[in-house]
Amino acid sequence: DKNLIVYLNRLSDLLFVFARWVNAQEGGPETTWAYDVNEGAKLSSSAARPADRLGSTLKKLETEKENRKTLFEKASNEMQKKKELADKLFKQNIDQIKKDGGKVEKPLRDFDLE
Repeated sequence: DKNLIVYLNRLSDLLFVFARWVNAQEGGPETTWAYDVNEGAKLSSSAARPADRLGSTLKKLETEKENRKTLFEKASNEMQKKKELADKLFKQNIDQIKKDGGKVEKPLRDFDLE
């Protein structure tokens, strides 16, 4: 069936592009396909040496570590701000209680849930 051949061709294109993407993410070698009228098809590979791949992987890990560190610092700063706000509100409530003569009254509600 002609449609099946077209489908398989597009599927192979998709898998090829996906494989190149994964290869680039992992810092693998890139193979260039070229065609010269006089020489025909040629392959040239910029093969990454194992040390290059290791360096690439280590750099990627270091970047991820910095990103996690930044996220941790951001979360820590947000928690500190929330703590400071809660302390401020608590102090205001204590001051209000002292101002009212130390009385703490239960707030009145329009209706009772019980």
